[in-house]
Amino acid sequence: MRIHALYGRNLKILICMVGCAGALAVVAVWSLFGQKSSTASSGCFVGIEFITGVHLAAAWEALFCYDTILFGFTLYQTHKARHSIGLGTLHIPLVSLMLRDGAVYFAVMALANLANIMTFYLAGMYLRGSLSTFLR
Repeated sequence: MRIHALYGRNLKILICMVGCAGALAVVAVWSLFGQKSSTASSGCFVGIEFITGVHLAAAWEALFCYDTILFGFTLYQTHKARHSIGLGTLHIPLVSLMLRDGAVYFAVMALANLANIMTFYLAGMYLRGSLSTFLR
């Protein structure tokens, strides 16, 4: 809703955001329900096999894509606002505008999701998806 408000409640932006969210939700649901459960257990620890990790990572990748799209929308609007303000005598630093528009929040969340996605591909069996509990 913040992006929609940032663009002056533009209906095209809302349709684009909802359409992207819907398409990425379909990918996430497909990846979660289209997998075969494959885990290994060793005492108290439950490990995730690589193929299961790849399916789980696809849902997180959809979230990462959506965060990146929102980040792009925010950066574009911030850049546009900076140039419209910069034409006068008042100069506001770009970092201040980014903080105002929430782009830093989106960047931090996207990087946290990227770190989580990397655990599904690069971590060992018992550490796959270990950052998921941090991001929930």
